[in-house]
Amino acid sequence: PAPEKPVKTTGKAKIENGLIRIPGKIHFETDKATLKDDKETKEILETVAQVLKENAQITKTRIEGHTDSSGDKAHNLKLSQDRADAVAKWLTEKGGIDKARLDTKGWGPDRPIKNNDTADNKEANRRVDFKIWEMDGKQTEVAKNDDKWTAPAGVTVPGAAAATPAATPAKKP
Repeated sequence: PAPEKPVKTTGKAKIENGLIRIPGKIHFETDKATLKDDKETKEILETVAQVLKENAQITKTRIEGHTDSSGDKAHNLKLSQDRADAVAKWLTEKGGIDKARLDTKGWGPDRPIKNNDTADNKEANRRVDFKIWEMDGKQTEVAKNDDKWTAPAGVTVPGAAAATPAATPAKKP
């Protein structure tokens, strides 16, 4: 098989571990899936659209919405899904991306990158991720391993059972 064509980046975009990373943050109206019309949000969305336009080999990108752990979990799951859908809608309607190349998933508070114990950490957990899900129609490693996701070291997932160290067998004298 032909080697995978490298992903061409544009602007401030970087490809890290199968994710399209762009500094800054997509902003939404508080507790809504309405995209704010600010410079940072627009720049990120335009950059993602440009990366996808310049890389036809990226046949599927999964847009994931995340919230912090404040409030009702069911509400946060729906909010994060609605926000991921709003980003996909912008990319198709304003970014010119075929919606068949986009997939969305709302995780709510279930995949934090930091503990939800400070305002800054909660802010970090409220995010949108862009995962390269398929290259030339084939699932990427990111997609294949998605169900094996684990929280970063020291980060507690809200509502998850605390990880307990495996019992160590007693040593024989």
